[in-house]
Amino acid sequence: MYITENCLVELIASCLEIPHKEVGGFLIGKEEKRFIKGERTDCLTLDIAYQIRTCKSGKSFWQPENVRAYNRIIDTIKAMNFAIVGEYHSHIHNVAELSDADKNFIEQEVDDFSKHGIKVSNWIEMVLNIETKNYSRKQAQAFTCKYFRKKIRCNVRGMRDPLVGYSITIGIYWFNPEKAMFEEVSVRGP
Repeated sequence: MYITENCLVELIASCLEIPHKEVGGFLIGKEEKRFIKGERTDCLTLDIAYQIRTCKSGKSFWQPENVRAYNRIIDTIKAMNFAIVGEYHSHIHNVAELSDADKNFIEQEVDDFSKHGIKVSNWIEMVLNIETKNYSRKQAQAFTCKYFRKKIRCNVRGMRDPLVGYSITIGIYWFNPEKAMFEEVSVRGP
């Protein structure tokens, strides 16, 4: 799995717009070859993260609220010949892993997509865990990413308040609807 620079910016910005509430949206991407760790590799590239603004959200939930607007988004993306490959949502002070409620929501979401004529053989769900970091000394503005075996952790410091920053851990999961199985996958980015 590869996240482009533009997609990463959209993900981080949408999560930090309201860091005390969950947010979410669609992931748009395509399968292609990319150089990852010096090798040309077949992978799914995530190009766009489209934040769904007509949703209900709080500290421990996120879900689309306006079904007509939600369906318009899906139809518009389809009409533009882009592929919705999954969704993303944030967690607040939790972990970048799927909860049981997340898994139930995803299974329902995939069923809803099939009702719209969108065949889903595999679905991607990205979870972004947001943690506020308080510093005792002023921090210069900085953005860094560290890659782990399967996750990415991005740190944003000194944005508006030089004593506050955010740590965002990204985890991505494949969902196979036929087998009703979830599997964490490795993530790479710019």
